[in-house]
Amino acid sequence: MNEDYFVYNSKNEIITHYEDGDTIKNVYNEICKNIKDKSLNSKEELTIKKGSIKNYKSKTKEDVKRDLEEYIHVNGYVMKSDNIQIGYISDPSIGNSAIEEIKNECVSQYKGGNLQNIKVNNNITYDKASFSFNKLNDKDSIKQSIAKLNKSENKVLSFTATEEISNLIFTNMDATNNETKANENIESNQITEEESTQVVNRNCMGTTPIFQNKDLFPPTVGVISSYFGERWGTVHKGLDIAANQGTPIKAAFDGKVEFSGVMNGYGNVIILSHGGNKQTLYAHCSTLLKNTGDTVTKGMEIAKVGSTGDSTGPHLHFEVRINGNAVDPLEYCGQ
Repeated sequence: MNEDYFVYNSKNEIITHYEDGDTIKNVYNEICKNIKDKSLNSKEELTIKKGSIKNYKSKTKEDVKRDLEEYIHVNGYVMKSDNIQIGYISDPSIGNSAIEEIKNECVSQYKGGNLQNIKVNNNITYDKASFSFNKLNDKDSIKQSIAKLNKSENKVLSFTATEEISNLIFTNMDATNNETKANENIESNQITEEESTQVVNRNCMGTTPIFQNKDLFPPTVGVISSYFGERWGTVHKGLDIAANQGTPIKAAFDGKVEFSGVMNGYGNVIILSHGGNKQTLYAHCSTLLKNTGDTVTKGMEIAKVGSTGDSTGPHLHFEVRINGNAVDPLEYCGQ
């Protein structure tokens, strides 16, 4: 029986073991340094003893690191939104920074006027807590956690903003000679400017989508959980609309069912063909109500919202494709 070095806690319980005691010390010191660098506190008392114990399988250095990080507890904060847990962090500034970055991303993707007075709709709290070091989140993992929760029924982060719109109202003035046209019965050639401010939350994360194309029938009732475009290092080819399980999904335009079935990643999906090389796609459905070859009219129910395929919660992934290429559903203005 080979001898190993065993790590005990103050209750004489075995935490981990390894064939080399110095390796255990180095791993432990590295974790302690990481804890200190993150301005965290830990009061674990561990003892290393050499010995032989039956029925203990050999471990790797990675196993030792994982065991110690799971056992060692640190004092930090648990971040919550409306009492829903988002994650564990070392300091509230980590959570605030994540929220600020998400807000800036929403603002940068907004296509309307200048947004001001942007406010978080949720009650964000940071409660002191003690937790295993391996549960500690950094800023990026907090952002991922928020995105995942926003796709479920728990909308943990949304914003309300004020949009400042400047409207220029021109009378009919001849731009060529700065005179009004006599046959148009115009009393004045003055240019007036009206500035108005209105409260909106149009097309911000967590709000009901408003499509530029007025001929497009909104495919479901819900809120935006992810935009078209770059996302986490890849290209997201559609618009995600979070909605309750079973919410009706309706055809955006008149057309014909080109595909109704299961596709890799999309789960239960319907693809409609609308002529002129235009298609729309409806993915992650719980139920498909139309079959391939069926004719549909705009606004007709074709499926129900679900969470099939690669999905973290009930939502509709909606795509508009022109000549086989995905375009932004919110900005699409074609016929």
